[in-house]
Amino acid sequence: MFKKSLTLLEILVGLCVASIILFSLVISFSSFTRAVSKVRRYCQAMFIGGELFFETSKNLSKKFSFSQEKVPFNKDFSFRREIEKTEGIFRVGVEIFWKEANQERNFYLVSYVKRKQ
Repeated sequence: MFKKSLTLLEILVGLCVASIILFSLVISFSSFTRAVSKVRRYCQAMFIGGELFFETSKNLSKKFSFSQEKVPFNKDFSFRREIEKTEGIFRVGVEIFWKEANQERNFYLVSYVKRKQ
């Protein structure tokens, strides 16, 4: 049988390819975790100020304001969002929810925004 031994060049090329793949996986995972932590910090910061800044696209941003009595700023918040577009008008809905006494509470904001031209 024919046996081929790996040359030093083939070993180096294989190591380079493996390191590039590993590096890209590490970069994508770190950017994902950085984005998640950025969203968490942004959520907490925007509630402490009493305002929610919600950007839907590059051309459209909307600021929601609400009182701190409705949303206690010392809670651990999460939010869900939905965006619908009909003839240049966006329906932006943001649901803010948190746990309070083992019960989920929420506060829902809806805004209709015309897209900037």
